[in-house]
Order: sequence, then C-alpha cells, then structure tokens
Amino acid sequence: MAWYDNIFSRSFGGTYEDYVVDPFISGYGYPYFTLPSAIFGNDTTAELKLSATCRTLNLNNITLETTVDDVVGGIKAHYPSRLTMIEEINASFLADMDGEIVNIFRKWINYIRDIRYGTANLINNQYSKKNYSAIIYYFVVKPDGETIVDGFAFTGCFPKSFPMDVYSLDLATNEKKLIEVSFSVDNIYTLKELISGEGESNGISAKFQNSILQRIRNVKQTIQKNYRSSSNLK
Repeated sequence: MAWYDNIFSRSFGGTYEDYVVDPFISGYGYPYFTLPSAIFGNDTTAELKLSATCRTLNLNNITLETTVDDVVGGIKAHYPSRLTMIEEINASFLADMDGEIVNIFRKWINYIRDIRYGTANLINNQYSKKNYSAIIYYFVVKPDGETIVDGFAFTGCFPKSFPMDVYSLDLATNEKKLIEVSFSVDNIYTLKELISGEGESNGISAKFQNSILQRIRNVKQTIQKNYRSSSNLK
C-alpha cells in the first residue's frame, strides 16, 4: 500500500517506507541576490553580503482569477479569466554596525533616481532596465541544507524603497534592526526551467548551475571542514 492510500488515519509516521511521509520543514533555504553590474561592477562582494544577511523572504501566491456567467434562476457558472502574478517580494536583512547593507540600497536607489535631484545617475545612454534591475534566486532545501526541493529566479528586480527607517531613534529601545525592502518583480522562472534552460531562462541557467549551486555546496563543505578540525568545538 502506498502512503497516499492511507486516507483513514492519515498517520504517516513509523519506519515502514511505504507509510512514511516527511512533512515539509520551513526555514531552510538560500536566497541569492545578484546586483546590476552597471551600478556595482563585477565584484560579487556586495551580492554575498546582501545574501548572507537576508533573514526573511516573503512570497505571495499566484492567483487564478475567475469570471462569472449569470444564467436563468440565479445559477452561476465560473470560468478562469487571468492570472495575477507575483509583482513584488518582500525581504528583510540584518542591519550591520558599519551600515554596509544600507549603503548597498542607497547606491542602488541613487542610480535609479538620485535622492537629491530626482534624476537617474545612469548616464551616457545607460538608462535601461537591464542596467538597474537584477535577478533574485531562491532555493528551498531539505534540512540537510543541500538537497533542493524547489527553486525560483525572479527577474527584473529592483528595490522600491531606501531604508532610512532603520536609523530611527528611540532612547528606550536598544536592539538589533532589520532592514525591510520590497522588490519589484517582472518574471518568475521555476527550477525546471532553470535547469533545462527553457525559453528566456536560457541565459540564467548557466549562472544557476555553475555558480550559485556550487557556491552553496562549497560553503557547506567549508563549514563542515572547519567544524571537524577545530579543537575548540566539541
């Protein structure tokens, strides 16, 4: 009997493989924030800082909207009309003492619209979405920290706010601060599309496979190696 045949008790524990269903455990995942090279150059240090300090990543559902046809006697028939896609994702980042994370967003916003003059700093005909938007990757993994359950690439992303509120003052409160930022999103690519390089995701696929996944594995291996070799950790 397969686990899904157990519709009576819905008990999926134990050790018999045909019955066991491991529930999805949240809180294990890797967001990776790329940054536009026209603004930040080819150095990935800022990307790593942003990705490492990300504490939450909130996604909205994709909604299938319907239209209703009213017929005789008040009977209604419902039909799918259109999709409401994800137009933004919300993330929070740990604010560091030196203000490096705040400065990443300050620089990004300033290039799109200078906060003093209201005009773009991408000059010499560089003002184009390809030069101020980026890709945000997100990989959901199992608790082993490596086995990928699902993955997404959000394209056309840029921050919709410059986080000044992190520096708000309250003399009675002394605590760490999180920087909360909403990112505009154009398109979403799934794990299958990224791996296969289907359609427009072909250009994303190479970076997905060769860089980010390998970086995840390298970091995990480094942590494990240092842990095992350290005499201070028992």
